[in-house]
Amino acid sequence: MPAAATINTLSSNAASPEAVVAPLVIIDGYARPDVAVVSIDHTGPLGLRAAVLSVRREDATWRASERCRISRLRGASLRVLQPIAVGGGEHRLVPMFDGRIDRTDQRLDAEDDGVSLHATCAWSSRLARMIESGAIDREKRAPWTVTMLLQRLIDLGGLALDLTALPQDVAGANLSPAELRGDTFADVLGHVCRVHHLLIDTSSRWVGHTLRERRRVIAGHCGRPIRLRLDAIAGGAGAVEQLRGALNAPTATRLVGHADGAVVESTFDLVPAWDPAAESLTDGAYGKSTSDDFDAVANVFRLWALNEDGAYSVEPFNRGAAFDLTSLFGDGRAMAAQALAFGPTLTMDEAGRCVMAHVELSTDAGATWTRYAGPIATPTDHAAVYLDDDALDTSYLDAARAGDARVRVTATLRSPLPLECVRWHGNPFAAVYAQRLVRAGDAFRHHRVAETSKYHAAVRRGQRHAAEADDRAAMAAWLAAEPPMPDGKPGVARLSVTGAALGVRVGDRLDRIAGRRITPAWADPATHTPLITVAALRRRFDVNVTEIECHVME
Repeated sequence: MPAAATINTLSSNAASPEAVVAPLVIIDGYARPDVAVVSIDHTGPLGLRAAVLSVRREDATWRASERCRISRLRGASLRVLQPIAVGGGEHRLVPMFDGRIDRTDQRLDAEDDGVSLHATCAWSSRLARMIESGAIDREKRAPWTVTMLLQRLIDLGGLALDLTALPQDVAGANLSPAELRGDTFADVLGHVCRVHHLLIDTSSRWVGHTLRERRRVIAGHCGRPIRLRLDAIAGGAGAVEQLRGALNAPTATRLVGHADGAVVESTFDLVPAWDPAAESLTDGAYGKSTSDDFDAVANVFRLWALNEDGAYSVEPFNRGAAFDLTSLFGDGRAMAAQALAFGPTLTMDEAGRCVMAHVELSTDAGATWTRYAGPIATPTDHAAVYLDDDALDTSYLDAARAGDARVRVTATLRSPLPLECVRWHGNPFAAVYAQRLVRAGDAFRHHRVAETSKYHAAVRRGQRHAAEADDRAAMAAWLAAEPPMPDGKPGVARLSVTGAALGVRVGDRLDRIAGRRITPAWADPATHTPLITVAALRRRFDVNVTEIECHVME
């Protein structure tokens, strides 16, 4: 093992061969002395960075035009460079951040009339992009390996990732379908890095006036060994002892798995979704080809809704209370009224296909029902059906005016709440615990035909087939195999050091503090030595400290 490097905090107040001044802020290619860096966050294992800056007031009363000009900085490029005097009159610029401003906040009050800028690094923005549906074949016969998936992500997203340092035992490891789930590059790449203890190591260098970044995928335990000076740590020896105690104490973890929401088939009674005041026209006024102004009455007698969001409970509709979504899904979680959309039935027809919506109509207040033979449409913004004939049947119009028309639909709704599974590692009654959320996308399903569906009895008797599925047990088994925390750590601790700590990077291995070993006491030297890694950094330039989050990785 190479010797650990001693890291100076590089602050102007600490004894160090380097003197540090305020960071240089460059926005859209221009230096901005009126903008100060508040903080820069760097988190692993993907190496994501975010920055917060503040704009200095030029006078006691900012002009409105000045505020408007600053608000237009959203989308501007941002680069933060740290100037360092290295002696002999020479200077060096250390790159701290390269990305774009994505939000501006203005505080308009008498005490603090200021503006803050929030930025995301270019790498984070690339990883936040959506992966096109089908771009990763999750059901291929030959299993995906870690190398195959990483290379596929590189090709899809144009990601500049060096795989030459990928450990051989990990490179050929097979991935389960659940490990391929995720909507964005960050979802998929982050999950693989956490499960297989990988880290995106980022290094920067200048080539002329161009900043070049290199990102390598390395094993999580291959970061640089470093040591911190005791005199740079806030709280001194007492802080070190607290650090050791925190790392020694196993942390309870609440592991929460989320998959796409449950799907329930039911037969739903719908309510008229039009203004009753528009019902008094002649029959021809409601026909598409016979009406003089069809757009004005397009929904009358045609649009029937579930009213799951309560939109038709108020004037001028007054169709009663919102549909009870909580009772429909029946998983014990309260569900607020909200707009959903009908989906195809789970029950199949004779050809083995799921029908988009089975619509039935009654003209005798629900005493008898017949399947609606005309064309229908189903909106995508709320649960409803639209009778899409050119002209509506006269007997139906008469019944609707008399209040005897009814419409019901057999279809599905998907729960807006995710399918959830919870597993505890450690004491679930601990006063303090960490929570980790793991997303499985559509890897696990809970699709069922409810007793309220007209097909329920036939499906249970085996007379009809339905695309039901209950993967909750499989989801629980999958979650049980997940590590309690992203890097398998039993302990988390934080410490603060004076200055910018430019020599510390996410992924570094903290070996010693001023000669004191801080390896957790639970480690058995005969078997293994857990590693204390730097998992996150927050450089706070407003108070001249760097907050370091340390994790233990076995």
